[in-house]
Amino acid sequence: MRKFSFSDLKEFLGGLGDLGTFIPIFVALVALNGLNPTVILLSAGILYIICGLYYKLPIPVQPLKAMAALAIALGLGREYIQAAGIIIGIILLVISLTNITKFLPRVFTMPIIKGMQLGVGLMLIKISLVMIFNPDNSGARILPALPFNLFDFRNLNLSLPSAEVFSRAFWILVLPQLPLTLGNAIVGTCDIAKINFADRAKKVTERGLCLDLGIANTFFGLFGGYMPLCHGSSGLTAHISFGARTGKATIMIGIMFLLFGLIWGPQAGVVFRMIPHSMLGVMLCYVGFRHAALIRGLKGKKGFLLAIVIGVIGLFTNNLTLALLLGIIIWHISQFVGNFLHRPRNQTVL
Repeated sequence: MRKFSFSDLKEFLGGLGDLGTFIPIFVALVALNGLNPTVILLSAGILYIICGLYYKLPIPVQPLKAMAALAIALGLGREYIQAAGIIIGIILLVISLTNITKFLPRVFTMPIIKGMQLGVGLMLIKISLVMIFNPDNSGARILPALPFNLFDFRNLNLSLPSAEVFSRAFWILVLPQLPLTLGNAIVGTCDIAKINFADRAKKVTERGLCLDLGIANTFFGLFGGYMPLCHGSSGLTAHISFGARTGKATIMIGIMFLLFGLIWGPQAGVVFRMIPHSMLGVMLCYVGFRHAALIRGLKGKKGFLLAIVIGVIGLFTNNLTLALLLGIIIWHISQFVGNFLHRPRNQTVL
């Protein structure tokens, strides 16, 4: 059996790089919205392992950020989040199976994607500064004695929300999240993978990412207390920034999540709450800076200006969906006007 090498340690540390995004949202949804930490850790761990085995790259597994933020702000119960996750999963399945994904790059052009990446990076930096300079970590400072108790799968709550909950979840949670998912989690992740891994990222396609997220959210969404998942270009940047280069990084972090979920179950949230917010803030700041810096790869003054506008709108409104939609409208209107003004004109010979 091959020994654990230094490169494996580097991959493991790289796999931890996205915890600065995952843990704060995970802890908040468990503490404030009543989600089930065991279901979250098991589902995220399984998806992490599957992605590592299939893509062989450190493809991230993240919470749906806009959906989580809205659920936390509005105090929505676990049934609304579960319903929204199932709806997102079905929509992504339909998109992948009908091959609508081939049109996504036409809608989410490179200036729009880079603007989204800039906006996500700036927002992560803003959040990280609050966590660093105004830390509020009420968790335990000493590791509590956690019982070694293997999780009983009979405790899983297999149920579906009501039709009314599904309807409200669609309007309140799904519509604000869907453009972000398609733009950042699908097209943006493909962009980052191709930039960093070139030919090794052949399997990372818009259709493939839609398919795996569609299956995961639809299936795991059947269990009560589930947290909807996505990939996310910021998560891929985080893994790469901390040293991850292969799928071993996500396989190892997936196994860690599975162990936490199986062995400690509901007590797993206590362990994650112990991590100082200032430490998470430093991680978020570094990831945010690296993510915002991706705008350097954009060519053309018009596209560069649009990307900055999208990023700044997202930063000051805390609404990346609004920034994305405005960016799409501005870009395609400018393209139409440009093509109209520069189209060949028939000359009349007198």
